[in-house]
Amino acid sequence: MTGLALAVPYLPRVPGLRFLQIVPGEVTVRGTFAFLIIAASLGVLAWAERSRGLAVIAVIYAATALLASLYDIENVISLGYDWSPYLPNVVLPALVLLVGGAIAFVAQRGRRSPA
Repeated sequence: MTGLALAVPYLPRVPGLRFLQIVPGEVTVRGTFAFLIIAASLGVLAWAERSRGLAVIAVIYAATALLASLYDIENVISLGYDWSPYLPNVVLPALVLLVGGAIAFVAQRGRRSPA
């Protein structure tokens, strides 16, 4: 599945396969297409594990990944330095995963009984 996800954006570049243009250029222009692959993988994992908490994190992450792919978040969030113009587009989805992981860790730790 990972190989297919990595190959799909490049298939339309092969002569004779232009009809396979299924990924809009707007999603790939900022180099954040990998975030959408991660969002789809989180959705599959949430479904396989039947985890509502992970499903909520997957939906929120998918929304922020799509936002980071389609919109220049630096227009709204200025970090005050010029390291990279796309840094806010990477930080927002990363924060969703970090905060979601921390919340899941605390929730899981609270459910465990002392051994």
